[in-house]
Amino acid sequence: MIVKNEGETLRRALESARPFVDEIVVSIDSLSKDDSRQIALELADTVTGHKWGNDFSKARNGCIAQAKHDWIFTLDGHEYIEEGIEKLKWLKTQELEHDVCIMEVHHKVKLRETLNEQPRLFRKKYKYYNACHNVLVFDHDKAVKVSDVMIGHKRDESLMENRNVQRKEMNVQDLVARIAEGDRRAMTQLASEYMAYKEWSKAIKAYKIYLKEAMMDKERYQVYVKLAMCYYWNKRIDLAEQALWECSLCNEDNRNAHFVFLGALYNKIGNYHRAKEVLTKALETFRPAQFYFLYPKFYYDTPFSLLKIVEKKINDYNKFKSHYQTEAQPDR
Repeated sequence: MIVKNEGETLRRALESARPFVDEIVVSIDSLSKDDSRQIALELADTVTGHKWGNDFSKARNGCIAQAKHDWIFTLDGHEYIEEGIEKLKWLKTQELEHDVCIMEVHHKVKLRETLNEQPRLFRKKYKYYNACHNVLVFDHDKAVKVSDVMIGHKRDESLMENRNVQRKEMNVQDLVARIAEGDRRAMTQLASEYMAYKEWSKAIKAYKIYLKEAMMDKERYQVYVKLAMCYYWNKRIDLAEQALWECSLCNEDNRNAHFVFLGALYNKIGNYHRAKEVLTKALETFRPAQFYFLYPKFYYDTPFSLLKIVEKKINDYNKFKSHYQTEAQPDR
């Protein structure tokens, strides 16, 4: 476990794991300022430290290296074993054919709850990679999903905000460095990072730089769609419209995404006849099977639903216009 300012939840985390593990190794971040170290010294077998160097994987791998045993189980300081301690105890008695066990993680953020799967129990030979979004790299043929085990993940709101700010800074620094080294695709990733934090002007600038170098129609199509979203949220409807029409020039996959977005845009600004025109095109455009299979709601349901809304508005307007003209005409 690597820890920074997790004093409020660290005890719960360590006590939930103690019945299952043979040793607890905790590495305390050099920037930690609360009582995390004191709690770790009370409950862990080995307490070490790491100097923060903007690299989660380096810190995590350094902590793992301190463990004496061949199998590693990882938790964060704000996590705990929510369900399945008996299953974990049982696993220790088995001669496992696999090297990695995948488990469910129950994320609880404000009123939202989500489940995802992560490798949490694995042989010590595997390592984490990536400075920010660290991932365990392993042979997927050597992995198995373990049912009946759930890890609870709940972070204090203030710590969540600090973590998001930290990760954003790390991501931007990493991407800027990769761009300087000539990584062309890092520019679109940087733009997406700015989009995630609603920094529309910065995202627009990054996408426009990338468009000067992007040669493949597929790439250009995707970038123009994202650029249009940034213009829209930056309240530049005219430029959003222009970017979406640019998609028509590089629509090699016959995708109708830009027509769907255009329909939504025209509906938003009250240009219902134009909205009907492009939504009809969206439904008539050939859509490859993989797009419909993966995104049926967006590629069919959304334009169909929007078209019904637009047609109703057009009909209502025509009825009103007809009624108004009839009422306004004097008898002759």
